[in-house]
Amino acid sequence: MLASMVSNGLILFDGSLTAGVGGVSTRALKQILVRAGENNNIVLAFSKMTNLRADGHIITDVPFELRPPCLLETIGLKSKPPITLLGDVFVAKLTCEDYAFRLDISKDLSLEQKIEAVEKLLGNDVISQSYPETLRLAHILCTFTANEVLAMQHFAVRKYGLKLVNRPDMHKLLFGPFGRGEICS
Repeated sequence: MLASMVSNGLILFDGSLTAGVGGVSTRALKQILVRAGENNNIVLAFSKMTNLRADGHIITDVPFELRPPCLLETIGLKSKPPITLLGDVFVAKLTCEDYAFRLDISKDLSLEQKIEAVEKLLGNDVISQSYPETLRLAHILCTFTANEVLAMQHFAVRKYGLKLVNRPDMHKLLFGPFGRGEICS
């Protein structure tokens, strides 16, 4: 939806532009990228973890002696089927801290457009430990607090007449009275 509604913007993904793994549909991800491109959006996908290797090293662990912010272009990396790389893969070290991230950028752009997109991100977002604050906030805001979960449970119980059942204690089921170390007085 965002790729269709926003135009001339940067769309940040948490993860990679890799399909065919972890339930990510190749067709769905391609469709998002096409819609983003039609609206002149650029997709930047930051990933903390990657299995991609160069010369036997995970690409984010390869040492490079450039002053940040810098991008290291990976050329010729191939994925094994059924995995499909739908973006061009870079290693991004955007701050002086010792963190590098995998950064996938929409394939259909020139190298200059990709660099300009990262420059726009650097100029418009706070970058801490080479990671955009916008994505850090998305992580925080996409999880529910314990109070929010209790409120949603309370709402569901009242609105739909549900009954909450506590999860059984596996230690008691497996070990009976020996599962918790009863306290004797």
